[in-house]
This record gives sequence, structure tokens and C-alpha cells, in this order.
Amino acid sequence: MATVIKVRSRIDDAKRVEAYLTNGLREEEKRISFAINKTERRLLEFEKKFNKKTTQFIEEFKQGLIEETADTFDWWAESKLLIELKSAFNTLSSIEICPQ
Repeated sequence: MATVIKVRSRIDDAKRVEAYLTNGLREEEKRISFAINKTERRLLEFEKKFNKKTTQFIEEFKQGLIEETADTFDWWAESKLLIELKSAFNTLSSIEICPQ
């Protein structure tokens, strides 16, 4: 099911408004994509440092098998951040401006 949102502008220039909205969405996609790449690189650093995949680390961390330290907390936080960033990116990339 699609969500439809109407946008109103006090300026009577539909093409300009559409361009601003489209450009804003694409810029936000780029920003989030950059953050995703940075977060993925950070997760790889943790995986190399601890010789463990992030998925395995998260399971063990949830079960209390891994002590919470500054590093393990940061690793956990980065993994949560990646989920949020990917969700935001998916939402943004699904938006289509539909001029009337």
C-alpha cells in the first residue's frame, strides 16, 4: 500500500517545487548512503579486531556472553545504527514525487 502526501506551496511554480523536493530527497539519500558506508567500515574494523562477525557478536552480546566494554558497546551501537540507516535509506529511496 502506498502512502500519498500532498504538498502545498504559496509559490505557483510546480516544477521548481518538484525539483526542490526531488533534489532534497536525493541529497538525503547520498548523506545516508555515506553514513551507511562509514558504519559498515567501522563494523569491519570491529570484526577484524575481535575475529568475529557482527551477527555472531550481537547474539553473544545479547546472551551476556560478552562483557560490555567501551569497544563492545560501540560495536553494538554501530550495528544498531546500521539498521536504522538502512531503514531510512529504504524509505527515502521509495519516495517518488508525482506531479499533478
